[in-house]
Amino acid sequence: MSAEITRRRWWPATLIGACLLMPAVGIPQARQISSDTRDPKEVQDESFARAYNEWTRDAKYGSPLVDHLPIVKRIPTPKDVSGYHVGAPKRPLSR
Repeated sequence: MSAEITRRRWWPATLIGACLLMPAVGIPQARQISSDTRDPKEVQDESFARAYNEWTRDAKYGSPLVDHLPIVKRIPTPKDVSGYHVGAPKRPLSR
């Protein structure tokens, strides 16, 4: 009986400790993964890159995951479809 009570008290502390430790392990890995997201062989939409830099003005306000837009043949860009770049200030996300 005593071992069962000890095991019950040990479980919540272990669970809380694991929950506190997970972000400490995951955040450095996420930063490491997102450091280089562009394929140097892909053609990039330069007008989107200029507009994005104008909107954010500083790299700390942006993300390397969304600061570029690869151009793919036969696939229209969001600007070709909607008339403006995705993420443009004061523009709706959909029509």
